[in-house]
Amino acid sequence: METWILPSGKSVVDVISGHSSLHKSHPSYMGIIRLGTKIQQPEWIGSDDWEYLQESVEFPKDSLGPDAKKLFNDLLETNSLAEYSECINNAKFDAKNKQMVFVVNVLRWFADVVFNPTNAFHCPCEQESILGSLLLHPILQYVSNIYNKYVYIPGEFYLQASANQRLIRRNIKPEDNKPLGLKIDGVFESTGNRPFEFGMIEMSGGYNTDDFPRYLKDHVRGCWGMRDLLNNIATMLPCGDYKVMRQLRVWFLHTHGK
Repeated sequence: METWILPSGKSVVDVISGHSSLHKSHPSYMGIIRLGTKIQQPEWIGSDDWEYLQESVEFPKDSLGPDAKKLFNDLLETNSLAEYSECINNAKFDAKNKQMVFVVNVLRWFADVVFNPTNAFHCPCEQESILGSLLLHPILQYVSNIYNKYVYIPGEFYLQASANQRLIRRNIKPEDNKPLGLKIDGVFESTGNRPFEFGMIEMSGGYNTDDFPRYLKDHVRGCWGMRDLLNNIATMLPCGDYKVMRQLRVWFLHTHGK
């Protein structure tokens, strides 16, 4: 098995795992670190190793073209749904401009799905179910339908990847009850003969709630879930190429109130 060695000479597994004094709920205790802009460097990772890890991640960039920028600037001047819709309908662009086709389609859909039910968010029952059914799930379902390469499944259920990994970690006997996975609010799955989960959604209350302890708990659960998603994919595809595995991404979308 090939080992990923960092500039310090240490393996990446040893570096990202952190020191033994970390609390067991700390993501690095499970071998998870965050990379990207404005992410604080962990104290136990050297500068050379940290720069190397940051450079090893390629973040996709798709800058807006001039037509898209002009459209968004025009939309900023609108004051009502009627003006918003008129601005979109009057937008002129080349039909071969795929970026503009995508932007206009999303904005039109946004007007129908998001603007119309906004009154529901300004009521005494600012609930998680309203936020999910009227806004988040339709948006994610739309994204899934655009690419048609994966499936989005909304609803509150147990993460199968988490259940599979718990089964491995706990060394369950045949006569024991199988463990349940993390309870989540939505999941993205690949298509094909052997689908696997690669993204999870967690909603911590309604949009106007104020429950920081719950937000923190659910965020930590998200780290656990991403670990299980990644490990489950590796378990299902044990003969996959190491270089491809390094580029594999799983993700966690977390929504919460104030």
